[in-house]
Amino acid sequence: MSKSTDAVQTLASSLASVADNAQRVHLLIFGGGRDGKALLDVLRHYNWVNIHAIVDISEQAIAFPLAKQWGIPTSIDGEQHSAVI
Repeated sequence: MSKSTDAVQTLASSLASVADNAQRVHLLIFGGGRDGKALLDVLRHYNWVNIHAIVDISEQAIAFPLAKQWGIPTSIDGEQHSAVI
């Protein structure tokens, strides 16, 4: 894993621990590259985190297949999802 991915996973874990006090966290992940995939992988394990979608400019983003496998919508148009959050 790269330093960047490690940092994103640390950030995601920190976000998860801070959000422990919240009833539900609603997220829209922008960026389906390595970092977006790392966020997705860490945060999907928390049942109080609702990932509405993952958005990237490329339909070939590496996080898209995993998101689809886990039932998380993917998009190349972030505007269509931004109203949900």
